[in-house]
Amino acid sequence: MYFNKILWHCRDKKLDFIKGDVSIAIYSAIEDLMRNNNISRSLAVLTYHLITSHPFVDGNKRTALGLLLHILHELFNDKISILPDLLDLLIKTLTDVADNPPEEDEHAINKIRGIIQRIIGD
Repeated sequence: MYFNKILWHCRDKKLDFIKGDVSIAIYSAIEDLMRNNNISRSLAVLTYHLITSHPFVDGNKRTALGLLLHILHELFNDKISILPDLLDLLIKTLTDVADNPPEEDEHAINKIRGIIQRIIGD
């Protein structure tokens, strides 16, 4: 599993090369996966933290979307097809969450997770 590779890499390298908000986003997603054993939720946690903590000067939403799509393609060996309406909904949701972060993280995470579940058929 793709996250297992990341987890072992993190244990070996302790993410010395990543600092700040990016490492928090990655650690949060890995911790969530270990606790809940639910890939769609963990991907939503990772995406949420990347778009709301603004670890990059520019392109946080694009980076989070690109990373999410890359991970999905890795998980499904490039055999995943995302319908245009779901991709549009995902982009709109990420934009809405990033521009208007809710007071309750879980609400936004669940919105993102719902779209991921629809994409992967979970």
